Amino acid sequence: MGALALPAWLRQVRVSGDVALGLGVMLVLALLVGYARSTGGSPWQIALMLLLTLTPATTVAISLFHWGVTQVVPPRLLPKLDFRKGIAPGHETMVVIPALLTGPQEVKSLLRQLELHYLRNSDKRLQFAMLTDFGDADAQDLPEDEALLAQAEAGIQALNGRCGRPRQGAAPAPGLTSVPQGPFHFFHRKRLWNARERVWMGWERKRGKLDEFSTLLHDLGPTTFICTGADLAACRRTRYVITLDADTILPPGGAARLAGALAHPLNHAVFDPQSGKVKAGYTVLQPRTEIALTSSNRSLFSQIYAGDKGLDLYTLAVSDVYQDLFGEGSYIGKGI
Repeated sequence: MGALALPAWLRQVRVSGDVALGLGVMLVLALLVGYARSTGGSPWQIALMLLLTLTPATTVAISLFHWGVTQVVPPRLLPKLDFRKGIAPGHETMVVIPALLTGPQEVKSLLRQLELHYLRNSDKRLQFAMLTDFGDADAQDLPEDEALLAQAEAGIQALNGRCGRPRQGAAPAPGLTSVPQGPFHFFHRKRLWNARERVWMGWERKRGKLDEFSTLLHDLGPTTFICTGADLAACRRTRYVITLDADTILPPGGAARLAGALAHPLNHAVFDPQSGKVKAGYTVLQPRTEIALTSSNRSLFSQIYAGDKGLDLYTLAVSDVYQDLFGEGSYIGKGI
């Protein structure tokens, strides 16, 4: 989402919101204290009760505040072009997974995830790619690196053999002896020395992969990519990039909906000629994300942080209250 400068009145609303949340928590706690005193609770029992109910009281106050906000400022749906029958010409999209090649099993998992994205979102103007680095190391090259690259490249070729169609008249990418066929691509970067961390690693990790991928698509200069499996001519027709984590599920039709949102004229980014900042529209859109039911109970950590799971039509129908109210949000690395 483009960063928007908040007007003075909206900054005041933010401050008022923080005050309202604080007062809401105090009100809930005051009701609990009143109930404890009316039932003969001793001071230490009341203190223990306050300690145990602080988090639940905060949750109740936030829920009530969000409910009030949605009554005053209803969520706004972004207009979208209808790409349900296929992404329109001129809006070619690439789904990428930035990841680390840490071992044969990780390579196999990434290839499987890439194929599942394709099966859920098959479109002739939709392509899929792995953007990878090796893990951090004490040397630029390790003995096992070559085998991992060969496994990843062979996996991409196998995917294109099963799912792809031959590309007519395409020229091989640098370093390739044959032209990949189909929608799958592989981009890998070499390690560079990081003097601050004193280790060989992919430059800037995930952010660096996306930054250099943009540079490669626009042919703006050299990158650290080793293009071991990519049809660059086809990739450079890409207009939108959907980036996902290695464990993210892109639901059926999700890619077309994301592309349709950015493609709508009312969502096109408008830049301030002086500062270069986005003053209207969007350069990045982030969809609603949630923890899968099958993952929420895998560990104590996931049980604590996954939140409420199940069928909740109301929360699934609205967007994030904070982002709607202030026109800004925290990017979590999954979006277009």
